[in-house]
Amino acid sequence: MRWYVASFSLILVLLVSSCGGPGAGMAAGKGAGKKYRTFFVANNITQYFISPIEYKLKKEKMKFLIDYTFRDSTQSISAVTANYSLISSTPVKEISAVAIQAGGETIQLTNLNRLFIEKVKKEYIVRYSARLTYPELQKIFASDAVTYQLSTENGTLEIGPGKKPQKTISFVNEEMLELLELNRSLRQ
Repeated sequence: MRWYVASFSLILVLLVSSCGGPGAGMAAGKGAGKKYRTFFVANNITQYFISPIEYKLKKEKMKFLIDYTFRDSTQSISAVTANYSLISSTPVKEISAVAIQAGGETIQLTNLNRLFIEKVKKEYIVRYSARLTYPELQKIFASDAVTYQLSTENGTLEIGPGKKPQKTISFVNEEMLELLELNRSLRQ
């Protein structure tokens, strides 16, 4: 009898701990492990994270990565935070402006904030954070050719479009953003 009680208790503890352990509250959409993730934050609030999209600048021997985070609630969608990194063999100390060309429109990132500059092996990484609106994010992801212009102390860098980044952008638009809009329309 003691053996059954001990076994039942162990199974119950395992079941309860698996329901509230690490990662609880996180729901992932299709392809989420690589392209995007959704997180339950609180009652009627979901956070969306679009994984870094990588562009390679072969001529300049640089990489540009950008990711996006925002929250959706029953009242509204928050401002979108765009975090971006420029990785190069020579340091880029200042990115003074970022313009995104999408769907025939120019979107200017606002509140540019340098987070850090670091050196990893022989490469320098400069990381920034900026803001844009959710409608601007929708325009970016609905576009079939997204390009970025970064104004640095050394001039302007032209980034994109690229086949692989554009494939990711289209996937996120179709799988996440369109579904988000459908869910929002059903709430009204």
